[in-house]
Amino acid sequence: MNSVVWTKYWQENHINSFGDVQKNYSGSIRECWLEFFKEMESSADVLDLCCGNASLASLFKEYDLTHYNNCKITGVDYALLSISDDIMKDTNTSFQMNVNVENLPFESDSFDYIISNFGLEYSNMDLSIPDMLRVLKPLGLIQLVSHIENSELILSSIKIKDMLDEFFSGGNVFATFQSLTKLLVVENFNEAEEFRILLNEQLNRFVKEYGDTFIQFDFINFLKYILRNINKDTDKVINEYESEMKLYHKRLNSMVNASLRQEDFFVKLSKNKVKLLKSELITDEKNNLLALKVLLTKEY
Repeated sequence: MNSVVWTKYWQENHINSFGDVQKNYSGSIRECWLEFFKEMESSADVLDLCCGNASLASLFKEYDLTHYNNCKITGVDYALLSISDDIMKDTNTSFQMNVNVENLPFESDSFDYIISNFGLEYSNMDLSIPDMLRVLKPLGLIQLVSHIENSELILSSIKIKDMLDEFFSGGNVFATFQSLTKLLVVENFNEAEEFRILLNEQLNRFVKEYGDTFIQFDFINFLKYILRNINKDTDKVINEYESEMKLYHKRLNSMVNASLRQEDFFVKLSKNKVKLLKSELITDEKNNLLALKVLLTKEY
């Protein structure tokens, strides 16, 4: 788990892990959680593992306020979070940060339900699965929704990650862009023209090679902004952009590395006293693969 990368992300007030600041999870991801909340018993103790900025608590509250208020919800995450006041003010919720889900700070048999949405797979599951089971009450239920290999999000993330690898490699687009702007700052326009021509060639190649992935990356608009506003602070702005993009790259890398092979996940489960009640691949309206959902309980 990389708490630095995710702390920066959650501190920017994202509500879900897909990069949208304003919106919570929607579509079939949302529906699978609403179905689970509907079946939960009242006055339950609920543990949200790797809770992020409380997206699941927010969904639950929006779906059924009375049921939500009757439950006690505890969220834990390894990162530092920025949870909305709308959730933090609720007396039935509590959140703990800097918590390693491989070593949970709770007594055994503490929770009726354990939930995790795109979270547990970032941990060492050889450690987190048995500790998760330890804190689950007898007859308690666990629902996990996890990144899975070859899902739409993971395949897209791999494509963006590969593009960024090349984008920041020596002698490629970003290096040429930096050289161009440094020359423009000191008004060395003759030499700058050589780098402008080279940059245009590189950008055209990137558009042909990566298509919409590169266009949606929106570097072109950033480039235009910089070229219209060359000044003594240009280098500082570019360095900040580079830092942001490299953190984004690390987050993508973290996500890709966390994605599960379904068979490997079931092998990890089989090493523990756990009963698999249900396993389902979640898809969107176009039948694109999104995630793996499992429903578990303790086995005695």
